[in-house]
Amino acid sequence: MPNLKKSLLNYIDHLTIYDYVAFGWLGLLIVLMLFLAILLRKKASLSISLLLLAMLLMFLAPLPIKLFLDQTIRKSEIKTISINEMKYAKSLVIVGELKNSSKIDFDICNIEAKVLRFDNNKYKNILYSIKPLLKKTIYINEAILKEQTTPFKIVFPKFHYEKDYNVTLSATCY
Repeated sequence: MPNLKKSLLNYIDHLTIYDYVAFGWLGLLIVLMLFLAILLRKKASLSISLLLLAMLLMFLAPLPIKLFLDQTIRKSEIKTISINEMKYAKSLVIVGELKNSSKIDFDICNIEAKVLRFDNNKYKNILYSIKPLLKKTIYINEAILKEQTTPFKIVFPKFHYEKDYNVTLSATCY
C-alpha cells in the first residue's frame, strides 16, 4: 500500500501538458454527456443510459488514459544485463539499464523487480505473477534526458530458492 500511495503521488506531482489535455477532454466529455442527459430527460431510458455511461467513464477511463500515456509519451525501455544468485552471501543481484525513449525528460523513475516461481503450467504462472516470491521497488531520483541510459542495481538479500524462477522488471518514469 505505501508503494501505491508513493506511485500515485509521484504521478500527480509530475503531470505533463499531455495529462492535462487528456483528462481535460475526458472531463469535457463527461460534462457534455451529463448536459445531454438533462436535455433528454423526457426519454428516461436514454437519459439514464447517458448518466450511467458518464459515471462509468468518470471512474474507469483515467487508468487507460494513464497507461496509454505511459506507453507513448513516457515510454522507457528496461534492459537486464545480469542476474546473479550469490551462493555464499545468499542474495540475488540484478543489474540493468534504463533508457529514456520518450518525448520528454524524466525527473524520477521507479523500477520494480519481481521474482516469480516458474512452472510449465501457464495458468500456474499467471497465479505466480499475482503473488511473487519477492518484490522490490527502487527509485531513481535523477534527471534522465531523452535517449539517455542510466544503470541500476537491485539486491534481494537472504535469497535462496532451489527451484526454477523468473525475474521480471518494469519501469514507470515521470
